[in-house]
Amino acid sequence: MSLPVVLKSGKNYITLVLDPELAFPDLLQEIVTKFLESEKFFCKAPIAIAFEGRTLSQKEQLQIMDAIACYTSVKVITIIEQNRMNEYMANEALKKMVFAQEAELDQISDESICTYVPCNIDSGSCLSSGNTIVVMGSVAEGAMVSSGESVIILGNLYGTAIAGKEVADHAKILVVGEFAPENYKIGNLLGDIPKKKKFGLNKRSRKMCPTVAYILEDAIQIDDFTNTI
Repeated sequence: MSLPVVLKSGKNYITLVLDPELAFPDLLQEIVTKFLESEKFFCKAPIAIAFEGRTLSQKEQLQIMDAIACYTSVKVITIIEQNRMNEYMANEALKKMVFAQEAELDQISDESICTYVPCNIDSGSCLSSGNTIVVMGSVAEGAMVSSGESVIILGNLYGTAIAGKEVADHAKILVVGEFAPENYKIGNLLGDIPKKKKFGLNKRSRKMCPTVAYILEDAIQIDDFTNTI
């Protein structure tokens, strides 16, 4: 291999082709140098990265992410596993819309503006906003959404939802589909994971009904949304 690190550009993602023999500390330095040389071409847009040519441990992947974040202005938001590349490419158009919204979050000052996510939040992904987040799909197990205000999910919640980092007293987590989170938090309160009741399913009609989590008397309450209207 003529170069220790080669960057191959795709739409909203970069593939790092890595020398399989170079010692990892030296490889890490080469990666940082390559991103420093190329950072002006990224225009501060968030990107995903994938790796080729070398098998990396999870620890090594995280070290690469940390090094890029510490020493360059490039914003890497996720790592694409090779076995999920086809899935990523199939959803590229939808993901591009999410990435574009993330890039614009820092420019939004109107607290009434919502952040709309027009797709599912896949496992391993994390979306954060100071405004209310509206997810048009589901939040998968291993994924996280974090909002300064409320979180509204039109599909199912199987991952983690955090609401009310800024306005906890009025923040809510509203889930139209199944409410079966790994974790959820409103303000400084961590919710209890539902184990027995399958929230989101009305026992009488056997139909799905929205579930809402909110703060009442310094505790998180979970209820059918229709009971709170």
